[in-house]
Amino acid sequence: MTASAAEGTSALFTSVGVALDGLLMRAMAMVVDASLAPTPEQAALIRATAAPYLSEDLQRNPRRFFDFLEKMPDRMPVPISERLRRTVSGGVIVSRQFLSNYQRYFETEAEALAWLRNQ
Repeated sequence: MTASAAEGTSALFTSVGVALDGLLMRAMAMVVDASLAPTPEQAALIRATAAPYLSEDLQRNPRRFFDFLEKMPDRMPVPISERLRRTVSGGVIVSRQFLSNYQRYFETEAEALAWLRNQ
């Protein structure tokens, strides 16, 4: 076999290998998609299940729907303040701030780094 024939054979095997690789990757993607992605019926059921929690009333005043929170003051979440609300195509962007009485152990980053170096 000549050098040019060997190169041609190698190129043929490479082309066949690339084609088989592409077919197998596509087949694996289809298997993963079929096994993990919900069917249209399941997707509709998921949306219907989530619908009560997406209502405007619940989003505006969640305490009205979770009155048990008032009965457990020791388990109350930290106060939350809404910092931003912006409507976008397909939904709303909301930014909230969770207030807490957390105090850092170290006052500065330098103190924290010095402590880490001594460990």
